[in-house]
Amino acid sequence: MLLYKLSTQEENILSELYYNDIYFSIEFNDKTPTFFFKELTNWLSGEFDLYFQEQENGIFKIYFPNGLISVSYKNNGELRIISKNKMKLQCKKNIIEVLRSYNRFKIIKL
Repeated sequence: MLLYKLSTQEENILSELYYNDIYFSIEFNDKTPTFFFKELTNWLSGEFDLYFQEQENGIFKIYFPNGLISVSYKNNGELRIISKNKMKLQCKKNIIEVLRSYNRFKIIKL
């Protein structure tokens, strides 16, 4: 059980939790301008600086214990954030942390 109040957006995203044989997964998509992606990855890098991070092939990854968050940008202007974790609750917590960071970033930058 999550110990904090969720926004409607967060509740909608958490309702789409997906499980395959290895991990739980949640995906979030949003339309954003191209310049936004580089600044967002820099912002997230600062927010999660205690975790191992890498950027390869246009995908920014943050590794957590038992899982990861990947942030990618498609040519059609779609930002994609995916949380994968072996534990359901941790998967939800990770995506909420990233979405809250993303929303703070949008408020400041837009």
